[in-house]
Amino acid sequence: MTAIPDWTAREAFLNRFYARRAGRGRKVPSFAAFPEPATMGEADRGRQILDGKFVLDGRLVEVLGASIWQNKLYGAALQECDWLNDLAALGDQKARARAQAWVWDWIARFGRGEGWTPQSTARRLMNWLHHAEFLLQGMQGPAQRNFMQSLARQTIYLARAWQFVPVGQGRVSTLAGLNAALLALDGLSRLRPKAEAAFSRALSDVVGREGQIASRNPAEAAVLFCDIVGVAVRLHATGQAMPPALQNVIEVMAPLLRGLRHGDGTLARLQGSNGGNPVALDAALAQAGVRAPAGARLHMGFARISAGRLVLIADAAPAPAGGHASATAIEISVGRRLLVTSCGDGSPFGTDWRQAGRGAASHSTLVLEGGAKPAEVMYARTPMDGGTRLELGHDGWRAAHGLVHARQIDVDIAGRVVMAEEMLMTIDAADQARFDRALVLSGGRGVDFALRFHLHPDVTVVPQDDPLVLNLVLKSGEVWALSHDGQARMTVEPSVYVENGVASPRSTQQVVLMGRAMSYATRMRWALGRATG
Repeated sequence: MTAIPDWTAREAFLNRFYARRAGRGRKVPSFAAFPEPATMGEADRGRQILDGKFVLDGRLVEVLGASIWQNKLYGAALQECDWLNDLAALGDQKARARAQAWVWDWIARFGRGEGWTPQSTARRLMNWLHHAEFLLQGMQGPAQRNFMQSLARQTIYLARAWQFVPVGQGRVSTLAGLNAALLALDGLSRLRPKAEAAFSRALSDVVGREGQIASRNPAEAAVLFCDIVGVAVRLHATGQAMPPALQNVIEVMAPLLRGLRHGDGTLARLQGSNGGNPVALDAALAQAGVRAPAGARLHMGFARISAGRLVLIADAAPAPAGGHASATAIEISVGRRLLVTSCGDGSPFGTDWRQAGRGAASHSTLVLEGGAKPAEVMYARTPMDGGTRLELGHDGWRAAHGLVHARQIDVDIAGRVVMAEEMLMTIDAADQARFDRALVLSGGRGVDFALRFHLHPDVTVVPQDDPLVLNLVLKSGEVWALSHDGQARMTVEPSVYVENGVASPRSTQQVVLMGRAMSYATRMRWALGRATG
């Protein structure tokens, strides 16, 4: 959901002026090339929408009232019209009739500029263009004219108001919507040169040389990529040449996003991502036509090992401002099943959930008392005979405890065994003095640590006779054994799993290896191996 703009009084005045002026326009364009759906939603969610349940800002909510546009709590999010994707995916007559009724009701209520904002308008334009055929089927004469006129009005408004969106991803997405509309509609070509130049500048401000974005949020990167590809699709449909800057961004972002995906197509649930929209990303990657694989490099600060059916993704870079304390955290999927994961971003459920999701304890890594603020994150990747080794570490516990956390993770070439060693160690005499103070403050009992493995809700934990082993059973029945060397105490505790499109976080479990650091170097080993087949 687009955030409420933080405008100056002058910007707010000009935005209203541009919206009202555009809303009185009489221009009725035609399509330069009839738009085809570039994205599609989920039919099951389409059925939920018909029952009044919408996914807004990642959360499933119920929208009550005779008209969805009368809803004050969710009105701004509804006006982006993302629900069109799911109704179009359902695709039956009832879904089409409902979509048409809501869109034409919007035109009657808000079509002259009431409450328009640049980002919301850009998202609405994209959705209307993607599903124009779905919306216009059976519509004749005045109704069709009103729809096309509204497209023109919103596009003309956006050509002036995009400048009120701060430099960043929001501006790129806004300009992507504007450029897509200008390419789709005949009769507005005079606005294209400035819009194209602004889009190129915005891209260079946001997307790095290797396709990375500042937030390091995989889901945000995917949304940006989908918006960019949407412009490329319109260029191709109208026979326009692809600007080199746009082509370059697509070519570097496509392999990066492949490097952030698990076997089921979802994105790593790290740095604010809850997995993204795999269907939309699949479509964008296919439309981009870039076949480059993920490769072995870091992808926006994340390391990925793909071996057999197993994918392991690790956070190997410092968190950005406002990011998650997930340095050295790992996620593991097997085939199309998530096994070890993260709690996810709790922002859709309020401030407390958001803060909890950002903490180190919500990720699958080692946690000490107190907050971790790494100044440095260490990473190395080494090919080995029969597998790959990742070496990860950070100094986030150094100031408080004098300890650096390092983890060495080996994955065999067949993807059937993960073996790891966790280390807490001092580096120099100053660290040893800090650790000694921490030891005294603990009453000599040691510095407590917890190594956490958050599990997907579909994973069942089965205790074994051996207290050093637990079996983790996937929904398919496949069994993976998690074991350790006895240097910690293994427990199973409650956890949560936040995902898009649910009314509340799902309950799940986590395996925790709890121990104490009593000396300048503490080591603990664990392994995860396939126990069946």
